[in-house]
Amino acid sequence: MFTHVLEQVAILGIAAVLLGIPGAALVSLLRVRAVLPDSLAVPAAALLGSFVACVATAVQLALSVEAWVAMTTHAALSVLLAGGALFVHRRRRAAGTPVVPAARGWSRTTTAVAIVAGLFAWVIRGSVALDGLYHIALSRKLLELAEPTFSNVNRFADGGPNPVYALPGWHAFIGWSGALAGSDPIIAWEIMPVLVVVLGTLAAGGLARVLLATPRAEAVGALGWLLARVLFARREVDGDAILYGAVPGQVTFELALPVALAAIAVAMSTRERGTRRAAIVTIFVGILAIVVYHANYLPYVAIIGLGYSAWWLAARHNRGHDGRSLLVVGGAVAAMSAACFAVLLPLLAQLENFGNADETNQRIDYHLGKVAGVTIIRGGHVFEMLGVVGMLAILAVPVLAWRYRAKAPMAGVAWGGLLALLTFCFVPPLFESLRATGSLTLLLRINHPIGTLLVVAFAALVLELADWVLARGWSHRRRQVAGVIVIFLMACVGVVLGYDRFMTDWPGYLAWVALVVVFVAVVVQSRRDSIRDRRPNVDELGSSEHAATNSIRNSRSEVDASGSSGEPRLACRGLVASTAVVLTLGLLLPVGAISVRRALENADDFVAANDGLAQGDLRCIGGSVFTALQNVPAGSVVLSDPVASFRAMAVAPVYVVGDYKVWNTATSDNRAEERLANINRFFDASQSDGERMAAVQDQHVDYLLMDVGDGRWLDEPTSKTRSLEAAWASLDSFADVQAYDGGGVARLLRRNEEAFTQLAVDDRADEAAIPEATPDEDAPCNSYGLWSVNDESMRLVHGEFDHPPSKDLVPARSSSGTGAG
Repeated sequence: MFTHVLEQVAILGIAAVLLGIPGAALVSLLRVRAVLPDSLAVPAAALLGSFVACVATAVQLALSVEAWVAMTTHAALSVLLAGGALFVHRRRRAAGTPVVPAARGWSRTTTAVAIVAGLFAWVIRGSVALDGLYHIALSRKLLELAEPTFSNVNRFADGGPNPVYALPGWHAFIGWSGALAGSDPIIAWEIMPVLVVVLGTLAAGGLARVLLATPRAEAVGALGWLLARVLFARREVDGDAILYGAVPGQVTFELALPVALAAIAVAMSTRERGTRRAAIVTIFVGILAIVVYHANYLPYVAIIGLGYSAWWLAARHNRGHDGRSLLVVGGAVAAMSAACFAVLLPLLAQLENFGNADETNQRIDYHLGKVAGVTIIRGGHVFEMLGVVGMLAILAVPVLAWRYRAKAPMAGVAWGGLLALLTFCFVPPLFESLRATGSLTLLLRINHPIGTLLVVAFAALVLELADWVLARGWSHRRRQVAGVIVIFLMACVGVVLGYDRFMTDWPGYLAWVALVVVFVAVVVQSRRDSIRDRRPNVDELGSSEHAATNSIRNSRSEVDASGSSGEPRLACRGLVASTAVVLTLGLLLPVGAISVRRALENADDFVAANDGLAQGDLRCIGGSVFTALQNVPAGSVVLSDPVASFRAMAVAPVYVVGDYKVWNTATSDNRAEERLANINRFFDASQSDGERMAAVQDQHVDYLLMDVGDGRWLDEPTSKTRSLEAAWASLDSFADVQAYDGGGVARLLRRNEEAFTQLAVDDRADEAAIPEATPDEDAPCNSYGLWSVNDESMRLVHGEFDHPPSKDLVPARSSSGTGAG
């Protein structure tokens, strides 16, 4: 165990160096610290450092060379950038124009929150499952293929690239981190969420500080991210925040989006030309990161921008900047987005559903609901990934939007952005416009940008409550009693809500309606203020005595409200911290406690087999099969069932005939559905042995990875194999045939040993090793075997399999798991 911990520390340390050296150099060269507080400048440095990895990866794929060339290129570029940054820094100091940080460092509380988040992520670690398997496979091919190209690092030997991950620089960076530490990409991907979680915590705090225009919001924003995305999350403990925290799409939400939004706010509000220029460059960093890491998330920036523009137009007297700034910055963002997106547009246009979403084949439906017969986003989906924290924040948003309309005008990015995102969720024409883009994930993951803005709302809520308590003048004892009452009431709400996968819908709809009402109220108030400003000033026309009386009255009211003329009374750090603790404890009982328990129970853990690599979804092909699969030549083609095919790519740099992820990289070159149909036909009960053998040859299959624990390998399932029927029933839903027959493949292998060589069989059907997130139960493993295809023998026997089936249906199994077939 200690060895594994050292291995993980080494990976994280190397990752910090790979990102940190070039990232810090670019932050210095581009004056990013003059724009963003350090809590956001550090995530910006990580993004900039990853761009250097992208350049090195582009060189590798363009030249079709091995990974060491890319790593050498990255090292050379990092040294050049570091030297250039040092030279420019000295020149600036000599000229008297050094970079003045917008906010140097961050508080100790923010540091503590980031450390807690990182430790919790370390305990849970990443998930070797589902989409994570695809990303591991991509890193592995970049590392282990002798001649990688943009096209051949995908899943299929004769397919094309994945347009969404056209430049897999982030995948290469994670692969390098593991390789330089002497580890496997599986371990690197498993531990990398720790780094992203820490950076995401800092980014959330920095965004709250910028939008709410107060240093007090930084630590509270970081705490809000920790509570909502790590400790008290609902879907996210078995979903994205930690388990898939290192995938490029999640990096987009956790790092790129906060950097871009904060830089946009600074660019519009600053009056210094130099800072604005640096802010626009920083915006470009965020936009470029979104396009490179997950291009079809770019519309979220446009939607949030539209929402803020509407909010700015409504708040005539509390805008924070003029219209020219809005036009200049908005135009710059639009131009950057269009230019970056145009580069990838030809690739994205290859996607079969690009601009042509199929309403009858909606694979993601659990986030959809129907109101009056019209399909829209479920109200609970917009905040459910943040659990009760998200529900509390979204219910408070309308009140916060009204309260902050004057004190922090740039907070309109959060309120206007939330209003726009919710409107796209709940207004059918706008909802259909997102569906029509063809990117189904825009609908599924709209809760992520909403969650980013809700963390800002949570920070604003804590500050407002603390300031309200201060204004009430309560004694220390009174505050304690009120805190206990609040904790008790919130715990009761948690008991009522329980712990379901989906939150109730009404808070989402209610928050949207209330936000619309607040928006209309802001418009009406701005109109009335404009009319009042155009009227003659009665005080100026009246007596001097009347004017003096009004002046005294106004001065007294200011002193009574703020404690000192013109200076609002703000709660101190201690009171803010106490308010945050009360909310945290209230949320903790019981919903947060259940969330943490589930997160710990479902966390992947290292197992002894295969150096801890066979974990998560890879457990059931562990042991001798795992070892044999890792020893197959790079670039081999493996034929297996749709689920195991997706797993095999993560274990070895191999290609598959097809898998069940037909929506992943669905281009004309990849023909994902056609390839799945080929697998289904191979297992079709109506197929003869000759037809199966012909399929093996036609698909240029080198290895067969077969589940010998499938009950359909037998004439009559036994009690041990019946437990697998439910799992296979779900798999059959992807099939284009109903009679999915594993027994036919068993006959093919057993009767024709001259055409196949058994490399390994691992019989573990009795084990219960895969933890299911819902419910908290274990499912049995399957029993896999690996066979190599003997081309010469296959050519000799091809077409001679029309004799009746043999009664001996099950392939031979060796006690050691290896042996000849």
